[in-house]
Amino acid sequence: QGWPFAPVSADAIYLIARRPVAHALAAETERRREAQRFRDFAESASDWFWETGPDMRFSYISERVDGRFAFVPSSMIGRTRDEMMAPETDPEQRQRHREDLAERRPFRDFQYVMGLPDGQRAQIQTSGRPLYGDDGTFLGYRGVSTNVTAAVEARAARDRMAGVVEASPNFVATAETDGHILYINAAGRAMLGIGAAEDVTRLDLDLVDLYPAATAGRIRDDVLPAARRSGQWTGELTLRHRNGSEIPVLN
Repeated sequence: QGWPFAPVSADAIYLIARRPVAHALAAETERRREAQRFRDFAESASDWFWETGPDMRFSYISERVDGRFAFVPSSMIGRTRDEMMAPETDPEQRQRHREDLAERRPFRDFQYVMGLPDGQRAQIQTSGRPLYGDDGTFLGYRGVSTNVTAAVEARAARDRMAGVVEASPNFVATAETDGHILYINAAGRAMLGIGAAEDVTRLDLDLVDLYPAATAGRIRDDVLPAARRSGQWTGELTLRHRNGSEIPVLN
């Protein structure tokens, strides 16, 4: 809407006319500040922001990409995510992602393996939502991505270690500091008569429950306090099977 004015004098017209100009300048200044604020957030975030056109090719990527890998964001401009996916990407997840894009659906936490120019592989997790113009025209996608390589590698290392522990012929168990049992491996379950499908966390077992009554006092008074103080305890004990039989062990 325009500003109403009465043409009384040039001064009056001048004073009334400059007010919307000042407002326009202030609005433009604020818009630029908002744009700069977004850029600052984007460049300082550990994640990176991206945008694609309707052809799914990246048209914008913020500069904050993990320096562990030898590539720059500008190298991704003009390419599609699908073009950068390595063959190791789960084929079912890849197909599901393609279907989401084809149907213009938002997607969340899609994880894929990205091949890098130097041959390295990065595990990327990304989320996005479709963009539409005022007239409903599909403009592309906008979203955020995270490099989860370190977390994936750490999880794989834990899984390998868990596999070694589970396959060990020795009794292995973990418990909270108060003695409540959290885990017993296959060999330990066999020694105690606990089925492979039983959830030990639901059996409400304490360490003292794994030993005969004559040994329980020693566990409470000597073994657990020593383990809490130094992180370990070594000695001979006797485990108790569910059927009542006893198995001498060296801890």
